[in-house]
Amino acid sequence: MSRLRILRLLVLLLTAFVYSLWHGNFRFKKIIIHCTDSEHGNRDLINMWHQHRGWVEIGYNFVILNGHPLPGVQRPWENGRIEKGRTLLKDGAHARGDNRDSIGISLIGKRNFTEEQIKMIRRFVIDLMYRYNISIDSVFGHYEMQSGILQKKTCPNIDMHWFRDELRREMGQTYGKPI
Repeated sequence: MSRLRILRLLVLLLTAFVYSLWHGNFRFKKIIIHCTDSEHGNRDLINMWHQHRGWVEIGYNFVILNGHPLPGVQRPWENGRIEKGRTLLKDGAHARGDNRDSIGISLIGKRNFTEEQIKMIRRFVIDLMYRYNISIDSVFGHYEMQSGILQKKTCPNIDMHWFRDELRREMGQTYGKPI
């Protein structure tokens, strides 16, 4: 094998290693849950709102729909559907000071979320916890984060102690591993 081929292989392996450190299990340490404070919306509408605030693109990594993309428009088949927002390859823009090492998920809604949204966020958070080795105690509502406290946020308007208990219960039933 020539020196050039060996050098190319080493560069490729080093690149893969650095990529796995940055984008793999080591990067994300927490999940932060939000709500849109709007009874309607989807990724595209939130993207537009965030761009009007001067951001490059949507700040959340994922959005869980409620079946109401616009006022007066109902799409029940979209209720509980997950839309991808900002790619995980970029830092989020959802919780100042915590964007670099967190995944931001927003529920469409203010205070009353659909049963499908709650089921989906539980399942999705559990999947992300296993995928990125995140503990239940590192799943937060925005109101629990420093930026949320300073801004007097109540989002996601879910009792996060209850939500983490629900995650523990579901993980014990589904995976046989209470955490």
